[in-house]
Amino acid sequence: MAPAGEILSVRDEGTIWQIFYQIDGDGVGVVNFDWRLFAQMYESETGLALDADYQSTTAVRDHFRGRRIRVDGEPFHETVSFLEDQPVDATRMPRVPVTPRDFLRRYPRICAHIICHSLGYASPTTAASILMHGHRREPDYCEWIWSCYGTNAKKAVDDAIAGRHSHRGFMADFDRAYSLVQRAVDTGDEPLFGSWF
Repeated sequence: MAPAGEILSVRDEGTIWQIFYQIDGDGVGVVNFDWRLFAQMYESETGLALDADYQSTTAVRDHFRGRRIRVDGEPFHETVSFLEDQPVDATRMPRVPVTPRDFLRRYPRICAHIICHSLGYASPTTAASILMHGHRREPDYCEWIWSCYGTNAKKAVDDAIAGRHSHRGFMADFDRAYSLVQRAVDTGDEPLFGSWF
């Protein structure tokens, strides 16, 4: 079974970030994140920009301390399968979606259309994060939204939905994107850097 536990601390080590957590039962675990992946997770979970909060590693640490984490995979190839405030029944979907994972589970077709609209830039979780920020009318700081929409996630979601009938063929195949989303929902397995890689 994958280790899980409560987050103790977060540390910036230059090219990587490390999350230290108390493993349920015994011991301390550590997860190593590439800077970009950590920033993406931080911004998805908090709705805040890591660049803005980075002046104070205490602020970054405080957003994670006390939350629970479950980790799968070998060192330097781990994936975080959940990050939550309280242990929850994984089979029960919240009434109101709160996290990117909730949006991915509740709106898989829209997430697939966002992947197609991004021409495969967005992974399923990135698409769900964009949808979450668009729904909340919050800015999204992923490179695609920043470059093409000036952080306006809602406009990107609106365009993805409006163009849904054209999502066919090379770099925009809905069936392929939807199968990736379904696999991410069912198993947590998804590409790290983009849907077509």
